[in-house]
Formats: sequence, C-alpha cells, structure tokens
Amino acid sequence: MKECDRFEKTIRAYVSGDQLFEELQPMLEHCRSCVECRQILELHQDLTDLGAAIEVPDASEFEAVRERVLNEAARRGQGRRTRRWGWQLSAPFGLRPVAVGALALLVFAVGLVAGRHFSDSTAGEIDSLMADISNDAVSNRKLIDVENSPYTYSDVSFRRLDDDRVALAFDVSTHVELTEPMGSEVVKEVLVHSLLNPSNTGSRLKAISYAAELMDPKVKQALIFAMRRDGNLAVRLKAMSILSDQPADLEVESAVLAALRGDESVQMRLEALDYLASRSFDHDLLRRTVEEAETSDDAALLVRLAEYER
Repeated sequence: MKECDRFEKTIRAYVSGDQLFEELQPMLEHCRSCVECRQILELHQDLTDLGAAIEVPDASEFEAVRERVLNEAARRGQGRRTRRWGWQLSAPFGLRPVAVGALALLVFAVGLVAGRHFSDSTAGEIDSLMADISNDAVSNRKLIDVENSPYTYSDVSFRRLDDDRVALAFDVSTHVELTEPMGSEVVKEVLVHSLLNPSNTGSRLKAISYAAELMDPKVKQALIFAMRRDGNLAVRLKAMSILSDQPADLEVESAVLAALRGDESVQMRLEALDYLASRSFDHDLLRRTVEEAETSDDAALLVRLAEYER
C-alpha cells in the first residue's frame, strides 16, 4: 500500500500532462504489475477524456440543465415520500447497474459543467489574489521578508515557454496557473518559496536552474538556504554551482565555508574547498577548517587541500 500511495500524485500529474520525470518510469513499471494502480490510471484518463469532450454551455443552457435536474429530484422525492418507511433501505439497492452508472455520469457531467460555469464568476477573485501576490512579491526584498509572507505556495511547477516567459503553476489559497515574463517579481517569489518550503526534488532543481537569470538579494539568500539546509544532495550541489558562478561575495563565501565545515557529504565539502581555494581564500584557515570539521576527517579533503598548497 505504501508503494501505491507513493505513486498517487504521480498518476494525477501524468494524466494532466505535468509529468514528474524522476517518478514517471518507476510509476509506469509499478502500474504494469499492480492491477489497482493500473485501473486508477485508466480511470483518471477516462475522466480526463470525458471532461475534454463535454462542451461548455452558455449561462442559459446551464440554468436549463440545472432546473431539469432539480425538478426531477423534487418529483422523485415527492413520489418516495408516499411510500412506507421501508423504502430508504430498499430503493437504492433496487436500481439497476446501468441506471446507477448513468446517474453517476450525470452527476459528474453536471458537476464538471457547473465547475466550469462558476469558475468564470471566480475569475475576479483570482485576479484580486494575483494582484495581492504581485504586490507582496515586489515588497519582499530579502529572504526574511519572504519567510514572513502571508502566502505559502505548494505543488510548484516551472515550465519555460520561450526565452522571455515561464509558465507557473502552484497552490496557494486556490490552484493558480499563469504565464509571466521570466524576470517578473512573481516568478522570483514563487522560486524562493519553492526552495524554502517542502516540495518534490524535481521542482526544486527546476527552480534553481532559473535562479542564475533571476539573481537578486532574496534569490541569492534562498540559494544559500538550499545549499546549507536542503536534505537532497543534488539540490545542495546545484545551489552551490549557481552561487559559484556569481561574483565574489562575502555572504556566499561565509556560507560555503560553513558547508566545508559541516556538510555531511564529502562531495559537497570538496566542491566547497574548490570554490574557496579558487578565490585565493586564506589557506591556513582552510586547513584549520578541514582538520576541525564537525564531520569525520576525510583523506580526500586533505589530499585536495595539499594540491592547492603546492
């Protein structure tokens, strides 16, 4: 069951077209051997195809459908109230399977149409929300500002459309999908949030890949945060790689020195040593840091350090 739970989100993302590439192949392999997950995948696909095939009615058509459904419900309710009290148990189980399926399809279709209809009425609310998010993003200049933001983004995804735009999708108080210029404050804000808050590794790596083009104080601080605290080594290495390409910076050097002193990965510490040594960092301080590191002593670091001291 735990294995099935792992792929539930991946199945939804796969059907909707927002593929989580690092999970896609394992999910497909799992569905080949798991009948239940394969049936769920097929069901999601069927519902997606059904939704795409339903034409969106105009307001008058929607009201007519709604009135017919309510009238039919009222008529059946009145008929049932004339029966003896035993009908509550017998009636539902007396329906034929075909009728049950038709009723379920009707409920689904009306719900889908209603959702589309009422989504138009909430467009203004989403516009207002996005205006507030944009204002918040502009005012948040440092990482501490983002941490104190009233908004928290989850299920973040980035997709580059061309050289100047990126498609964003995220959940805040509702699900939002929008297209923004690459350098917009909203893109920076969502990127920073994706590094601060738990999300899948693919989303964090995608966010970091855009960071070099969006560098400002809060993006830099978010990269430092990811380099020092992210639980995934690939994310920490990618963050350090982006920071290493930036001009010399005391704040970054201090963070890299802390990584050299305390990161659990030898690979990460070697990268930190390379970064600092290439910037003519004090070799005595480097040696003391390596020798007094919080992690266990590693011969590879001492060998690399000796190469720089020749």
